[in-house]
Amino acid sequence: MTAAWSVTPPGASVELTFRPVRPDADAELVHDWMNREHVVPWWQLGRPLRRIRDYLAGLTHLSPWLVSADGVPFGYVETYVVTDDPLASAYPARDDDVGFHLLVGPPSMLGTGVPRLMGRAVLAWLLNRGDRAVCEPDVRNSRMLAYCDRLGLRSLGEVDLPDKRAALLACTREQFDARWPDDRAALGPAPSVDRGVIGPSIGHSTPQLPAYSTISARAGRSYEYDVVGVGLGPFNLGLAALLSPVPEVDAVFFEAAPRFAWHPGLMLPGTTLQVPFLADLVTLADPTSRWSFLNYLHERGRLYRFYFYERFHVPRAEFDAYARWVAESLPSCRFGSLVESVTPAAGGGWLVRVRFADGAVDEHRARSVVFGVGSRPSVPAVAREVVGDAVFHTEDYLTYREKAVTAGAVTVVGSGQSAGEVVADLLETGLPGGLTVDWFTRSRGFLPMEYSKLGLEHFTPEYTEYFRALPPAVRDEVRSGQDLLYKGLSAETSERIYDLLYEATVDRDDPPVTYAGGCELRGISPSPEPGRRWRLTWHHRDQDRTFTRDTDVIVLGTGHEPAPLPVPPGLLTCDEHGRPLVSADYRLELASGAPSTLFAQNAELHTHGVGAPDLGLGAHRNSVIVNALTGREVYPVRPRTVYQRFGADQLLEEKPHE
Repeated sequence: MTAAWSVTPPGASVELTFRPVRPDADAELVHDWMNREHVVPWWQLGRPLRRIRDYLAGLTHLSPWLVSADGVPFGYVETYVVTDDPLASAYPARDDDVGFHLLVGPPSMLGTGVPRLMGRAVLAWLLNRGDRAVCEPDVRNSRMLAYCDRLGLRSLGEVDLPDKRAALLACTREQFDARWPDDRAALGPAPSVDRGVIGPSIGHSTPQLPAYSTISARAGRSYEYDVVGVGLGPFNLGLAALLSPVPEVDAVFFEAAPRFAWHPGLMLPGTTLQVPFLADLVTLADPTSRWSFLNYLHERGRLYRFYFYERFHVPRAEFDAYARWVAESLPSCRFGSLVESVTPAAGGGWLVRVRFADGAVDEHRARSVVFGVGSRPSVPAVAREVVGDAVFHTEDYLTYREKAVTAGAVTVVGSGQSAGEVVADLLETGLPGGLTVDWFTRSRGFLPMEYSKLGLEHFTPEYTEYFRALPPAVRDEVRSGQDLLYKGLSAETSERIYDLLYEATVDRDDPPVTYAGGCELRGISPSPEPGRRWRLTWHHRDQDRTFTRDTDVIVLGTGHEPAPLPVPPGLLTCDEHGRPLVSADYRLELASGAPSTLFAQNAELHTHGVGAPDLGLGAHRNSVIVNALTGREVYPVRPRTVYQRFGADQLLEEKPHE
């Protein structure tokens, strides 16, 4: 093992000491630093202590160093020879390029000037051994970029790495000497270090765990986790947040999209959540969590502004920004990573195959897998062959909005909230240009969503438990009459549309909108009418009559359907309708009858009831899943949450009021 070495940089009064990291002795300290808020987003090693210990012990071509200032530890550095590192494939690396990663652990040391002294010492030491020092911080890490600029590193451009877009920075020996002319000489009798010690100063043969601070998810690598999450919508993101303080669970979550985005095609001005802000990712499970919406406001300096805002339902765009803040802060969240398959692993557990944007493929072994793949737009069969910029789902409305509002005629299909929001937007933005709108729905009317306080008690753990215990046939019958508990128009949207119609007819008798219920879309064909693109064939369900209407743009507000799970056919037990069976603790039942460690989010509408897609029950479901994953009660699940009684067993247990 290489000996420690010390230096006092010219002009400084602080003595810096560098010594090789001792995996067993130093793991707790490094673990603490890796979980610091200013470190987690960039190193992405906010893992349980045992994993940090394994990481340090398993380093092969990276040499880890602990840095102290006047005897007080404050920094962690990794040095390496670039040609021994996968980074070499990302740019024209030279044989004598040497690389480094570094962090400052205690927040109290940030801004003191000591971190810059550490950087100068690292560069001086490396450039006594190589001709050019390089590093590759994330392009979003503005603090690190400014730090490197002050040290004298210069840009070689940007490179796409599997886990980030990186700024490739370098400093040659000549550039360093011009900026810090006395630093390399000040090292004095630093230990003689050969190529092997710039690389591994700890000679272990244990396979290296992924160093997500630099190059992660190398093609062909295989990693092990306690939990792998598939998909990063609000539900799995909430699970990642609730798992983050659980020390015994090492989890990673993969999402194919390049960043978190919650229904980006429907981020219309003035739209809000349809549930109160308390239905955030964590609050209903852990109100003290740092990942709550209120803490987000606090971190952003918006808490007082929200206090005066006096709204229970927050702007949809702000919820999206909040969730993105959580996703970008949690080290377990990996975007640009498509899970292609989940298959049984030999010896137990699961093999998760992940493909990255650059084509690289990894396999991850997991004890448990949680699917949060969500839903996908449901497009009627009659429209599938013509989907494009003039026929599209409401999910893509903002993408094609300009085309819609400037068209002569638009037809909106469906009567749910998304369809209503599109109609309202078309009325506000398109009417001045002469737009006309047809709004037809198969439902027998434009009915309001149930939002009474007694009705909302169906979106609770108690009702979920009651519904889950019903026979399957009864569950289907009950749910068939509950559509308006989670579908339909909000009262605010309905009123807004009517008000816009009223205002638009002040100076005209004929309204610019034709809307009718009970009409089923039967056909779409090119329009023979001059100036129109499509002819739509409709069937009136009550009168059994057919009629046609011509239009230019068709917007499909036709709902969503469950996205398929990336598992082999026949793996899961399904009901007679092909729906997977989901247990009370959200496990997917296996066809083999073996105990399942596959979990699902928002795939249990048929087994758990109307609350499955509701944000307000996400934290409860995640509490149940976390408790199942750990085998202990991490988050209490309250047995009584509402006043209403749902089952006869509850009524039989209670004494009548006297």
